[in-house]
Amino acid sequence: MKLSNRFRKLKHDTIRSMYASNSFLIQKYIEFWTPKANSIEEFLWDTADEMKDFFVLQIGANDGYINDPLVKLIRKGKWKGVLLEPQKLVFDQYLTPLYSHYKDIHLVNAAIGTKSEKRDLYTISFSAERWATGLATFVKESLEAQINEGYIDKCIKKYESTAPSSKADYINTQQVNCITFSEIIQQYQIQKIDLLQIDTEGFDFEVIKMFPFELMKPKIISFESERLSTTAFNECKIFLIQKGYNVSDIGRDAVAVRL
Repeated sequence: MKLSNRFRKLKHDTIRSMYASNSFLIQKYIEFWTPKANSIEEFLWDTADEMKDFFVLQIGANDGYINDPLVKLIRKGKWKGVLLEPQKLVFDQYLTPLYSHYKDIHLVNAAIGTKSEKRDLYTISFSAERWATGLATFVKESLEAQINEGYIDKCIKKYESTAPSSKADYINTQQVNCITFSEIIQQYQIQKIDLLQIDTEGFDFEVIKMFPFELMKPKIISFESERLSTTAFNECKIFLIQKGYNVSDIGRDAVAVRL
């Protein structure tokens, strides 16, 4: 393994461990940390600063650390919330330890769905590293596009992964539990949602359409627009505008704020 990859893994493992133990160094770091200018973190933090008892519902939390916009915000703002992640290995090995000291953060090993059921999740077959688990999706075409465009091969080279000889074997399926928004709201007695955070690799618009807006309207809906087609993103914006939101782009993400 290249020295750069060893250092990257050691760095991530060390910081994860510090977050999990809520170490003094992490506490001081979070105390003085400020979001990067013009980032999604800055937007969320500035908006959250106007509200008390901030509550987040995250769909697709993965390991809760790498490329996660909430890992620092939850701690700095003492946010409450429910985080969903369907991949059991990721949930057990990374996400659960990360939030073991946070009684106001509840973790659910499930995906969001239109009903309680098991569904096939499409995943990278040969790696459980963060770059691979972060691509898990219900939209097989999204993963196939990553393969066809050469992104997976770049990751294989960068992270020194061992892949099957045939690209046809790059994709695997695993069955995951699904839960509905209404079930989550009822089970955790959610009275309001200040932030609905979504990262589901091309499935974001489908998740938004599942939300029961007749029960409550999140103050902010943040989702990954990068994986949506232009048509799907435009349809998503129209859908949200009709629900009473103003939609803006922030880099690879989009945010909808309730008017």
